Amino acid sequence: MREHKGQSLIDLPNTYTLIDLETTGLNPKKDSIIEVAAIRVIEGVAKSTFSEFASLDFPVPKLIVKKTGITDEMLAGAREKDFVLADFFDFVGDSLVMAHNAHFDINFLYESSMEIFGEPFSNDFICTLRIARKAYPSERYNKLSDIVEREGIVIKDSHRALADCETLKKVYDIMKERLLQEYDMDSYIDLFPRRHIYDDCSSLYDEDYHLCIVCKVKDMGSAGSDPFSVTSHNALIADLEDEQRKLSQGVVEIMIKTGLKCSRCGGV
Repeated sequence: MREHKGQSLIDLPNTYTLIDLETTGLNPKKDSIIEVAAIRVIEGVAKSTFSEFASLDFPVPKLIVKKTGITDEMLAGAREKDFVLADFFDFVGDSLVMAHNAHFDINFLYESSMEIFGEPFSNDFICTLRIARKAYPSERYNKLSDIVEREGIVIKDSHRALADCETLKKVYDIMKERLLQEYDMDSYIDLFPRRHIYDDCSSLYDEDYHLCIVCKVKDMGSAGSDPFSVTSHNALIADLEDEQRKLSQGVVEIMIKTGLKCSRCGGV
């Protein structure tokens, strides 16, 4: 449980800070941030940006190199994470932050802030994945790449932090316009069923929102069988027991390599 973690808000704001991270893995308590980026948006207009690599004391995992294109050479000469995040937190300030599948980024920032500064990252945030599920109710998959393809958005440097922030700004603007053509704000908010769940996530919870991370391998040798089964959509990988965490991370890596997607949300 992450005390004083910010709340996931249901809103369509005009002023906010887009954030994106690239990391060495999925576990915010054990893996490292290697790139951070942010765009400060005021009344719908991008006003300033932040983007910087953070150094590592070990090689970038091959899977991350393949996914992001970030190499050891690119991190050579980068500042240590402590200094990078200090400036990043100064840039973000106490603003409302926005990200796609926001709990991933927020949890990494929370754990890093606790580790480095002894206090939590507690900014409230908007998760655009939640927005996407309301903007595209008939669509099965709503990863950022899915929406980009659906809307014909031209992007550059996918899976790089600043480029992903720029892409998300375009996606959010399209989704916001789409929703406000159909709903006023009260009606939009009413689209989200609310119930209390883990304080680690949010006190207001969209029942469609889930984290697909707990998996098990089954029947790997059976021809024609589905080898992956998602057993929980409401757990956080950092809260799993070690063996569960290793298993789920291993399956995620296999799914990334083979292109398999979660049958519920399209994520890995």
